[in-house]
Amino acid sequence: MVSLLSFVFVIFVIVLAHEFGHFIVAKSFGIRVNEFSIGFGPKIFSKKYGETEYVLRPIPIGGFVDLYGMEEDSVKDDWNRSFVSKTALQRFLTLGAGSFMNYVLAFVILFLVLFISGTPQPLFSEKPVIGFVLEESYANQNGIMLGDKVLNVNGNSIDSWQDFEKAMLNKNSDMKLQISRNDIIFDLVLPPKNFSNFMEMGIFQGKEPVVGEITPGQEAARVGIEVNDRIVKINDYNILIWEQASTQIHKSVNSEITISVERNDEIHEFTVIPRDILNEGFGIIGIAPKVVFGNPSSFTEAVGNAFYSVVRLTYTMIDMLKKLVTFQVSVKNLTGPVGIASVVGEKAREGISLLFYMMAFISINIGFLNLMPFPALDGGRLFFIFIEMTASFIFKRKVKISNKIEEAIHYAGLVLLIFLILVITYRDILRLLKIGE
Repeated sequence: MVSLLSFVFVIFVIVLAHEFGHFIVAKSFGIRVNEFSIGFGPKIFSKKYGETEYVLRPIPIGGFVDLYGMEEDSVKDDWNRSFVSKTALQRFLTLGAGSFMNYVLAFVILFLVLFISGTPQPLFSEKPVIGFVLEESYANQNGIMLGDKVLNVNGNSIDSWQDFEKAMLNKNSDMKLQISRNDIIFDLVLPPKNFSNFMEMGIFQGKEPVVGEITPGQEAARVGIEVNDRIVKINDYNILIWEQASTQIHKSVNSEITISVERNDEIHEFTVIPRDILNEGFGIIGIAPKVVFGNPSSFTEAVGNAFYSVVRLTYTMIDMLKKLVTFQVSVKNLTGPVGIASVVGEKAREGISLLFYMMAFISINIGFLNLMPFPALDGGRLFFIFIEMTASFIFKRKVKISNKIEEAIHYAGLVLLIFLILVITYRDILRLLKIGE
């Protein structure tokens, strides 16, 4: 029920923003809006204000704005208020406004989350275990490796990362470290060098090996690994920090491994095969570390980081689309409404900030995908208008593509899109039921 309610809420807000973008720009250009509808299916609520009927429908996976005169044949009167009567640029802006509002919504949500709750960051481990070592750094040159657990420094017991920092920083003498590496204990002697922080030394704190996110359809979801599971062992390798787990998974591409997790004080074992689904030479199983929120950002920091996050997420979408088109990533990895509902439900249970962070991510996805030049989507219609604008510029006269041809292409695209959604939804259901791959 949490998944369903949170999914409905998230999609309702995103669709409302998208359709409002079309609505407000259409109104500003004098286009008559016959209906503003959220959802699909029969009407469950409707109210007419002025010339526009506002409708709520039961299937919460989309919506539409019924603009008067989308085709010339449908214009019976009031030509000047029809969509087709407007300039190519006005029609282009009207259709593109939906995706633009999705980006505005994502930016506003990210700004508020950063300003109120803080920046999402990994849950760092308090254990004195090395999470990362920079190449060519002082630490690397002196034999420190990822996963090394520091037991003592100069004979003083080290119980936490803070103890390690106090013992190591701002020192000008030799440092004798007792290290545990793969359950083998040995000593390292580091030559004197003064450091004010661990970044200068070339080492970083590790993250807690706690699962914070499961990607629907991938290996972890298929075998039953859950959010908040703590990874304690992979094969015979003890796991103390997340980086150890990710290293073992990455190097085991297409090889079967056994992951042991702690859940409610019990140990559960899962056999998985990390797959190179990104075609980048390393295996993944569809998990991410647990995220918490740090100190709230200042106003200017929140604005800058929100903008950066929108750009970064858009770049990620572009990269994924490129890999799909070049067959580097399989369409089997796509997620539909059922898979999204599952992820949204997980975020809702983890907290309101993570739920809204996920809403921003989905809003960018929907805004971006709607701009793709696929028939039946806004991007498909934008593509035809772009052709008209380009042809008109080249031939120095107005060029208009036949409405019948354009609508036939959009109708075929709509049928294909519905089929694709049904296939992806079917696979999502199988994934949730853990049937098949």
